[in-house]
Amino acid sequence: MDEKGQIRGDFGVSVSLAAIVLVIVVFVVLKGSAVWAIVFGIIAGILSALVITGIFAFFLRSLMALSEETARRRLAAISITLVISVIAGSVFWSKFFLNRASIAQRMQATNTILLIGKVVDPVTKDWNNNRLVLVFERGKEVGRAVSHRGELPENHLGVIDGLFEIEFPNAYKFAIADFEANQAPLDFQMTSRHNNFIFSRKVIYSWIPEFPEGADATIEMKSKNVRYTIMVLPGDSSELPEALQQPGSLQLVEGNRLVLIDPRTAGLPPESFGDEKTSFAQTVEEVKEKQPETYSYNNCAGSVDIAHQITNTTIHEITDTTGGKFGVELPVKTWLKLVADIEKEYNVKNQEIKTVAVTLVVPPGENVEFSVVKRQTWVSGIAQLNANGINIAEPYQVLKNEELVYQEQKLSCP
Repeated sequence: MDEKGQIRGDFGVSVSLAAIVLVIVVFVVLKGSAVWAIVFGIIAGILSALVITGIFAFFLRSLMALSEETARRRLAAISITLVISVIAGSVFWSKFFLNRASIAQRMQATNTILLIGKVVDPVTKDWNNNRLVLVFERGKEVGRAVSHRGELPENHLGVIDGLFEIEFPNAYKFAIADFEANQAPLDFQMTSRHNNFIFSRKVIYSWIPEFPEGADATIEMKSKNVRYTIMVLPGDSSELPEALQQPGSLQLVEGNRLVLIDPRTAGLPPESFGDEKTSFAQTVEEVKEKQPETYSYNNCAGSVDIAHQITNTTIHEITDTTGGKFGVELPVKTWLKLVADIEKEYNVKNQEIKTVAVTLVVPPGENVEFSVVKRQTWVSGIAQLNANGINIAEPYQVLKNEELVYQEQKLSCP
């Protein structure tokens, strides 16, 4: 085989290899792997350089004599062309395939969604641990976590306080592009989480740098009529009512009201009631106060305010004061009808979780003692209903309102 034929053969081999690699690259890009896109982009750049160099060498061989001196010059020219082609080709193909990988990742739906963030005290700006963070999908609790000290690779902050991490199923198969199209208030990206030393999985995630304690955020996915709600309950999670600390025990109802799931009615279909009207008799409103709690703060030598937030979380229940009649002497549907009418009458929600808070502030140079009292307003009475010709009179009581009130006494500085 003459030299020209050999070069044509080398050129054909290079083209064939380049075509094979390009097919592999396209496959990898469609899988959305940016790392492999860079790797194969460099390989494609090298093979492109070989093709360009082969063409260049072919013309050099056809135009130049094959003397020793000419051969050295030709080799130098080919080497320079190869280096330049490798660099230029690698940059071009890597950028091209990275863009393709980025587009593919934006369109890829993962099995789970990951929300990570940092809980911040809205008053003191401290990064608080032991705060319960909840995620709801269409009102149903799908994930929860307690803020803690830790670190995650996605936030690049190292070990911090107030960190939470909630991973929940991506039931509606949303991709990053879906969150962008629905103008989600959070920035979603793609990351990899390792299942073990070898295997990993793709996860759509969002990092929330500051999530105020006691606040909530909503993500409206109008394209599929889905709403996600993220909520941080104020106060130490260990001091919340025990019923709230059970995973899956909460739900959101109309008006973003947080409600404890009643195990007695869980799973029952929504009830439709007749036109029977409930009347209320012998209603009595009573204000009850708990024993005061004392908090002392010495800021005599301080230069800035001392601020401390006191919180209290309570489950607002509508209860049958006679006890033991639910679903036995009093049918379930009748009790649900009474509860629904009591909710309308007093603008409350049965099993609703409410948190009240008060912030105690001590200016510099003062020594103050606070006396904090939890004050509750209860309403009781008789709910009367005529159901199918039967007159029902059911005693009830409901926690209508709750507040924290305080008095302060300034003490002398020691």
